[in-house]
Amino acid sequence: MLKEERQKLILDKISHSSKVISSELSISLNVSEDTIRRDLRDLSGQGLIRKVHGGAILNESSYIPMKYAHRRSFASNEKVVIAKKAVSLIKEDMVVLLDGGTTNIEIVKQISKGLKFTVITNCLPVAMELVHNNDIKTIFIGGSILSRVPVTVGSDALSFLDEINADIFFVGTRSISVENGLTDIDREEVLMKRKMIERSKLVVSPSLSDKLNSVQSFNISSIDKVDMLITELEVGDPNLVQFNNVKGLAVM
Repeated sequence: MLKEERQKLILDKISHSSKVISSELSISLNVSEDTIRRDLRDLSGQGLIRKVHGGAILNESSYIPMKYAHRRSFASNEKVVIAKKAVSLIKEDMVVLLDGGTTNIEIVKQISKGLKFTVITNCLPVAMELVHNNDIKTIFIGGSILSRVPVTVGSDALSFLDEINADIFFVGTRSISVENGLTDIDREEVLMKRKMIERSKLVVSPSLSDKLNSVQSFNISSIDKVDMLITELEVGDPNLVQFNNVKGLAVM
């Protein structure tokens, strides 16, 4: 089992019971307690959990659920704030790329009726939200569907993106920081996000403030590839100071 897979399972266990015990994880995941302790240190360093003697507990202030179904309902009010800011950027006749970030589902829910443009997405829930919207032309990118997240990935999906010239890309990500840029936990998803950035004029990161100043296993892009950061916070919030100081990055 890869480290990333193991750590996903650990976070899922913590999300259900609010705590885990190292010795029990060692047995259930069939690895040494030293390996579990390293995993817990990694997750604690990302701010996802709080390491305690003999195990770890849920870090309520910064935990973001791992399972897609759980993430859809996580911080729903904050996502609405972000989505309303994001849709103000969409104009008539644009070509808009949306990937598998759960905030992107809220973005399509907030789109004003009568606005005519094109959405291209590899996220099945995003496409399904748009099925009955006759004003929006929706193109779903085919490919292999990830088992844990309803998005398409793989060579066919990447090849299709080579044909696209998008006006704007709303990129979903688990973490964003000035030093490490956009990062995420799944390499196949990351490859899709990189290609979408490459094929878009404007790259927008709609991110919950919980994701700021954290880092995951795989790099999507450096911060200079992102044109705009949208959070639920006010622009002058102290948590956004570093981002406000990045040249070429607009904060909304």
